[in-house]
Amino acid sequence: MLDSPDLKRGRQTSMLLALVVFFVVIIFFLVLRQALSSTRSEQIQLQTRVDLGIARSQLENVLNENLFLVNGLEAYLAVSSNKDLTNPAVQNDIRVYSERLGLFSKAVLAITVVGVDAFTQQRISSFGFDFSNNTGLWRSVLKIPELEQQAAKIKGLSVVVRSENQDLLFVAKPIICEQLYCGMVFATLALKQMVAAAKLQFDHANYTTVLSVPGASENTFGKIPQSETPILDTQVQVANQTWQLFAIPKNAWQNPFIPWFAAVPAVLFLAFAFSSLVFLFSQERFKNQYVALYDPLTGLGNRRLFEQHLQSEIKRTANGGSGSVLVFSIDNFRAINEKYGFTTGDHVLLEVATRIQSVLGHKDIAARFRADEFVILCPDTPRNQKISVAGWIQRQMAEPLLIQTRAIHLITSIGVSVYPDQGVELNVLIENADNSWDRSTVM
Repeated sequence: MLDSPDLKRGRQTSMLLALVVFFVVIIFFLVLRQALSSTRSEQIQLQTRVDLGIARSQLENVLNENLFLVNGLEAYLAVSSNKDLTNPAVQNDIRVYSERLGLFSKAVLAITVVGVDAFTQQRISSFGFDFSNNTGLWRSVLKIPELEQQAAKIKGLSVVVRSENQDLLFVAKPIICEQLYCGMVFATLALKQMVAAAKLQFDHANYTTVLSVPGASENTFGKIPQSETPILDTQVQVANQTWQLFAIPKNAWQNPFIPWFAAVPAVLFLAFAFSSLVFLFSQERFKNQYVALYDPLTGLGNRRLFEQHLQSEIKRTANGGSGSVLVFSIDNFRAINEKYGFTTGDHVLLEVATRIQSVLGHKDIAARFRADEFVILCPDTPRNQKISVAGWIQRQMAEPLLIQTRAIHLITSIGVSVYPDQGVELNVLIENADNSWDRSTVM
């Protein structure tokens, strides 16, 4: 079979189409992954905001619970008839009342009470007591004068955090006696224990929580890294201070259970599989088209393809122009088959098709019309050149065919008809060509 240019183009088109499908599949998976990642990222961030809101509420509840107890002790001291803090009985009453309030908790480490002269605003006495064997811890708050000054200024709760041996939260509340400032109640709390009581989780599947507390050491509740990925945060209001809860993403807010590198082989395999299927189906379709339009032995077009080209040429010449249809026949083809066999006959047809193609112009079209007959369409052939084309073909066939060491001589006939002058239908043009046979015999 001759390898038709149309068949080559079909194979090239199939390969190009398969290549396009390969890249389209890869691009599709990339876009799909990006879309799913964006959706998943939004879901993770939304859930993280909910988690931060819950964590903030839990932390504020624990803090406010302890601050409320300090308020309760201040209220008791404000209405107490005996404010002599040097009196052991008064000190014992304050301790007993603190126990009733529940200040003896794991977070509260010490209570400090300071008496202030209502007129001179100077300290006149102070005492305190520690919990959990924190000997002398109650005195540490007296070394933070700005805490007392801030609380006295705002006449409300004031807090400050100091990092010494451990991160401590100091709370101050002024004692107001008949609208006059007459003392101060301090509470010293363990910051880590308060956060633990709030049941904050710092390590999550998709992010890490960091609590930023002014005055606390950086490594107490995590450190905020330098990152281009958006970090979610929320504020926690603690008396006169604002703390912040941050959510630091672990995988840029992406779902870690499907790593991209693990999906690459699968995507490439699917892309290759799809492109291979497209190539096979496309190639099969072109082969079917080829079989329907081409002669399987010679690779020349068949009658159907020739008719399609002829009709196109007839339409093109409707407004002027002409062309030729040449009919070429091997008159002794049956005798060759009977004498040398069908295999030799096939070789003869192949050689004849090759010689015909060798003399065709770039616009000419040849087809195998019947078993021993070929037709040639020569568009835009002037009348004075139609005989020349037939002569070229006859000269090509005048040379003997060397088939399997045999020299085979052909007896050929060729006829010519012109369209549209001699007809526009294939059968009419063939009939007119048959009526103008010119036989060439090689002895």
